[in-house]
Amino acid sequence: MKVMRLDTYRKAVITGLVSSIGSLTESLVKSSSAPFMSYLRQLVAENKLDELNLVTRDILNVFQENLNSVRLMPYIFNFLGHLLSSGCLDSVFKSMSRSLLTLIRTEMTNGGKPLKLLISPVDLYCHLLRGDQVTFAKSIIHLLNLLVNRFPRVRKITTTKLYETLLTLTDISPSLANHQDHGHSQRH
Repeated sequence: MKVMRLDTYRKAVITGLVSSIGSLTESLVKSSSAPFMSYLRQLVAENKLDELNLVTRDILNVFQENLNSVRLMPYIFNFLGHLLSSGCLDSVFKSMSRSLLTLIRTEMTNGGKPLKLLISPVDLYCHLLRGDQVTFAKSIIHLLNLLVNRFPRVRKITTTKLYETLLTLTDISPSLANHQDHGHSQRH
């Protein structure tokens, strides 16, 4: 993780972490994610948000450089899902959420995708519901589109993940919450 502080090597390390943290082997995920998450938490604890922003910029660059890579994209989605679930990026999440949403949309709108890749962004869309109002609105639209997908497995996984997210979604933006309350009061 010390190499992450060097601009020259950070992106290469992140690329390696994408493959290991995004992998399906639980032992590999645990052994590679623990030091990386610890490093990110240390940056937050030491208030080194500039360094954290450099890491997130490189993560987004790795994503962008691998668009349409059927081999790497599931790993990238899993990697980002682990990062966002861990809370390590909460302090910079809103600043990166629109870029992340744009990359996901770009990846998912390019041609036919295998079933596994159709399911992969569901977790990320659910995490993006915690972004700003624009990110929330666009993410919910993508999730609703997945709810009416022609594949039953995509619909089932999306339904489950969206339900779980909505149960725990406590940080809805004030404008969305006010809009919801306003609509409710008009009915009565």
